[in-house]
Amino acid sequence: MAARWLQLSAAVAGALLAAACTAQPQFTHDPGDADFVHGQSSGTAKGDKPKDPDSAADYYRNLYANDPTNLAAAIGMLQNLREMGSFDQARETAGKLLAVKPDQPKLVAEFGKIELASGHFKEAVQQLGRSIALDATDWTAHSALGIAYDRLGEYDHADASYQAALALSPGNAAVLNNFALSKAMAGDLKAARALLQQAATAGGADARVRQNYALVSALSGDLPRAEELTRKDLPPELAQDTIAYYRELAAGASLK
Repeated sequence: MAARWLQLSAAVAGALLAAACTAQPQFTHDPGDADFVHGQSSGTAKGDKPKDPDSAADYYRNLYANDPTNLAAAIGMLQNLREMGSFDQARETAGKLLAVKPDQPKLVAEFGKIELASGHFKEAVQQLGRSIALDATDWTAHSALGIAYDRLGEYDHADASYQAALALSPGNAAVLNNFALSKAMAGDLKAARALLQQAATAGGADARVRQNYALVSALSGDLPRAEELTRKDLPPELAQDTIAYYRELAAGASLK
């Protein structure tokens, strides 16, 4: 059971990076796009952004080309590259922008999220920490820093980062979700479950948060709650397979 949970927790932590870095996971952390899942954005260009990734990339690129002083367009361009998984291009572009504006906190924070999404966790800690030193009021930077610390196994530092994010954005479902998964990876299922219960009833919570809650409920031995949450959001066949797996987890735990 312990080995299986470690594997599952690694998947939980890793899924975030497909979205995060933000963005839109689960079972996963939420880096702070809404920026790493729900919540307000950390700063993007105004207007009707196309939903197609390639069109969105062109949209932000054109905005920035027409006005290189448009910081929102620059950040929107970087976020789009990150969400597309174009990490090398995002890192190169961020480096060029930071050469011009090295102390712009939102640019530094986005660079840190790019490093986080691409698996460079120590570099992410460095950049996100620097962005917070420049501007400590960005909850998404604190939340993303917590995820980076989680991926390094530094749960005490992650705890402090999530606490800081919640102080800036109380009741934020994305931060509560991330904090809960951090507690779960650290082996504190009781705290994880309490945080996910709070997240699931917070404004901005969605099926991803509820399914994290279902997972932790199952691992905590509360199969009725896990089944209720699973059936609420998942299609019948997938729900049945998921519930069967949860029952297997619970049975394995009872043998320990």
